[in-house]
Amino acid sequence: IANSLTTQTNGYSQAIENANSGIAATQIASGATNEQSKILDNVREKLLQASTATTSQEGRTALLKDIQSQLDQFNKIASGTNYNGQSLLQKSSTDTSGSDVQQYQTGLDGSKIVETSSVQSNTQGLGLNSLVNQDSTTFSSTDAKNFLSSVDKALNGLNDIRSQFGSTQNQLESTSRNLVSQQTSTLNAASLFETNYA
Repeated sequence: IANSLTTQTNGYSQAIENANSGIAATQIASGATNEQSKILDNVREKLLQASTATTSQEGRTALLKDIQSQLDQFNKIASGTNYNGQSLLQKSSTDTSGSDVQQYQTGLDGSKIVETSSVQSNTQGLGLNSLVNQDSTTFSSTDAKNFLSSVDKALNGLNDIRSQFGSTQNQLESTSRNLVSQQTSTLNAASLFETNYA
């Protein structure tokens, strides 16, 4: 029985390690999407500035170039965010389609899994490619106003992604605490068994 309890304890150790790796991955993704959110807030502010009639065409062109530069950084965050080589915000560093589903084994058998769904946290996935490809010579105040709704939708989509990572992190943290408690109880039982029957 003591050997069986020791084996079970080792399984808990691995499950705890898996949960902690999942927590680290979700924290990395959360930090990256937080930076992306700041970029979109700034893009929105610049679009508001570009949408007013008092902004000259030269000024509007400069604002658009800055917006597009920031969206390029947004995409670099998506392509560069990974944990242990696994891309978290899109398929891979060069493939902008949705990321692979992340599964974290958090128990002693194959049925104990915490899972994230596919994520596409880049300008393609959040519907901002038209803004990225907007020609600066034809960029009007009306265009800027129209892009505001696209950025608002992108912010909502990004908030959904951030919520998903937060929820997954909470599940993993709760699971990890429970596993530590189970491991401690199992160790205590093994210790008592060895002491009483040795």
